[in-house]
Amino acid sequence: MKKLPWLFLILVCTGIYNSCKDFDIQPELIDNSVRIKTIREVDKLGIEKSREVFFYTKNRLTFYKLYTLEKGELKEKQKVLISYDGDFAWTTISAKKNDQWTVLQECSYSLSNNLIIGKTVSRLKWPQCLNCWKYNYKYQGTKLQEWTKLIKDENEGWREYRKAEFIYDNNKLVEYKDYENYDNTELKLDYKKLYFNQNGKVAGWQGGTYIEGQEWEPVEKADYYYEGTNVIVKSFSVRIANTSNWKNLGTVNYNYNANGCLSEKITSSGSTTIYEYENGSGNTAQFYYNPEDHVVNEPGLKCARISKGSFHFFQE
Repeated sequence: MKKLPWLFLILVCTGIYNSCKDFDIQPELIDNSVRIKTIREVDKLGIEKSREVFFYTKNRLTFYKLYTLEKGELKEKQKVLISYDGDFAWTTISAKKNDQWTVLQECSYSLSNNLIIGKTVSRLKWPQCLNCWKYNYKYQGTKLQEWTKLIKDENEGWREYRKAEFIYDNNKLVEYKDYENYDNTELKLDYKKLYFNQNGKVAGWQGGTYIEGQEWEPVEKADYYYEGTNVIVKSFSVRIANTSNWKNLGTVNYNYNANGCLSEKITSSGSTTIYEYENGSGNTAQFYYNPEDHVVNEPGLKCARISKGSFHFFQE
């Protein structure tokens, strides 16, 4: 069973550091573009628990590093190196233990018009598995329609293990379906969400696990509240068993800087994520989100490019 309520709270309160992620396309750049430099997570007592620092070569992200709090001191924990060659890119993910860096994972990407269309993952930690996971992404224009996850079998062939579909009505997302091949037979519907739109924006969704032969009903939901075009609050709730009532489990509040870039994410548990920028343009979100993370316009790290007229770790 997926999408458990407690998992949501862990995600929003502690953060997940995903290394194989997507690019956020922005319109025409002007001279005062900015890009992410540092992401810091602070607990409710004001103690910094983690920090990510990003480095660029020209306008491309080539390196970022994660520090976590250990014995009262921020220490290097993980790093990601990124290289490029035309419409291809590679990431190498390493972890530090006992002052030694160990390569844990490598990802290779196929890109088209700044969209990820394919990704292959190798696990270099024990047990080693080279090119064992593959992801394919299908779009209509820039809208993600479908992604599939394939696993290499014992005969070096590929088996579909998971698939997700995004369904639109008049260019508005209305439904999400998640299929899994959990018994090595065929893909079966496992989970779905229904999205609700208001005034041209996603107002919320309701989701739940699908069980064959039983009537589907949502058991969790999220509601979005806006100020202008920016989401300022996301509220998460679960259904009380055997009733039509909902229990709120927490909220996330979002603040923005003068340029319209996300500056703070504050959870109801008291943790705060702080986003700090520097002058320059970049492609950070290309490797900080999965393509599906951009389908719903939730606040998140963008390239922070300011345009005219507008303003983890592993995936296996």
